[in-house]
Order: sequence, then structure tokens, then C-alpha cells
Amino acid sequence: MSRMSGRGRFSRPALSETIEALTDIAIRHRDASQSQRLGDVFELNDRFHDTLYRAAGNRQLAKAIPHYTFATQPIRTRAFASRDIRKLAIDEHFEMINALTVGDTDRLSEIIARHIRRPKDFYLRANRITGLATPE
Repeated sequence: MSRMSGRGRFSRPALSETIEALTDIAIRHRDASQSQRLGDVFELNDRFHDTLYRAAGNRQLAKAIPHYTFATQPIRTRAFASRDIRKLAIDEHFEMINALTVGDTDRLSEIIARHIRRPKDFYLRANRITGLATPE
């Protein structure tokens, strides 16, 4: 997924309740990462994305996310051991929140595309499948 489906639903700044929920999850996710609680990192990361996509108002996408999350778990979690990659993901969560706060859907789409691509590329490179990875 290179563009966020349902991004038009964020044509205005997101509801304050959505921003508050995402911020709370992002802070707890950051704290879990800094404390090396990788199980919590995994759970909070999934909760962040589920909350984000549910807020887009696209029911079909929101229903698909748990299936996508499960199917891509080995790919997404491969990079969790890397503190640097976790830090980038955490920073991107806060960038997404900022984009939602001001209703910048183009910026949000760019961040999400990059956010999805990084663990995929990490997995492909780690498994020496470089031909499918995004060029550096």
C-alpha cells in the first residue's frame, strides 16, 4: 500500500479525541521501545496503526488491517531488534500525528508510505532479496 486509502477522510484536521488517543499510544510505544519491552512495542505499534486507520472512516480498510497485520508480522517484526529503526518508526508516528493535527493528507500519505516501506526493505535485505527492495 503506497498511499493511504481513505486519506480524503482526513481532509480536515483529525478530531481531538483521535489526536489524543494516537499521542497516548505513541508515547507509550516510545517508552516501551526505550525500555526494550519488545512485546509491548509490538502490541502498541499495532494499536497505533489500528487507531489511525479506523479514524480514516474507511470501514473496509479498518477491517482489513488486522488481517494485513497478522500476515506481515514476520516482516514487520524483523526490524524490531534495531533500536535505530524503532526510533525512526517512533519519529514517524509523531510525524503522522502532526500531519493529522493540521489535516495535511499529502504529508500523511508520504509518511505512511515510507513507514511501510522501511520494514519491508529491511526484511528483504536481511534475507538477501535485494532485487525487490526499494533502492537506497
